[in-house]
Amino acid sequence: MRFNAQTATPTSVAQHLELWTPDVLSPAEVDRWIDLAKRYQLRTYLVFEQWLPQVAAGLAGTGILVGSGINFPMGADCPAAKAKAVEDVLAKGATTIDFSMNWRALMSDHVDQVREELRLFSSLAAEVERKTIIEVCFLTDDKIRQACDLVVEADIHWVKTSTGQFQGPNMEQVAIVLDQLRGSGTGCKVSGVKFPRAQNAYAFLLAGVEIIGSQGVVEIIEGLEKLRALGVLPAYQG
Repeated sequence: MRFNAQTATPTSVAQHLELWTPDVLSPAEVDRWIDLAKRYQLRTYLVFEQWLPQVAAGLAGTGILVGSGINFPMGADCPAAKAKAVEDVLAKGATTIDFSMNWRALMSDHVDQVREELRLFSSLAAEVERKTIIEVCFLTDDKIRQACDLVVEADIHWVKTSTGQFQGPNMEQVAIVLDQLRGSGTGCKVSGVKFPRAQNAYAFLLAGVEIIGSQGVVEIIEGLEKLRALGVLPAYQG
């Protein structure tokens, strides 16, 4: 779903946003974030594996996707270990999975290892939404293109630029991803949106990114009308 700045509403913006809460430490905290996901009608709520059953139960029947990250944020485990992690999160209720590619293997030209981990991921998670994190801040432009090609080859739905735990993507890197994916059926998710978060998130959406992953989803949603008032985004014409 492409972002349309002229017809965007807080509800439609929320459908581009995936909440990620890596720092939660208690079931009560998780419940508060579940309530927030419901209140804003977010696209997705992503958590570490231990919280998946609680989130899956709390969001059952809402249509909000429930997900987790595989080998997050390093991506350096062997394909078999990553495959076991995929099976574990599926068993706990994940309906979308963000899989960290072994970018070190890619950069050292161990492409067969990357191809094998993506093959296993796509096969095991065939019934759910699949995203692969390529961590663009560690890749050359040519390796970004190659990573995108490998994700498309593996029939994975989304290239995710970053875990957000390191340096986020710049617009030039996102443009390479979007260009390489054009016509493939695979879309682009950006995470690691840095401050000023709302302005940067809307810039990526305007460029053609379809999903933004962030802890700051409320800030992004509330930024819609603030940026319209400043003339950064067009007035509502829905």
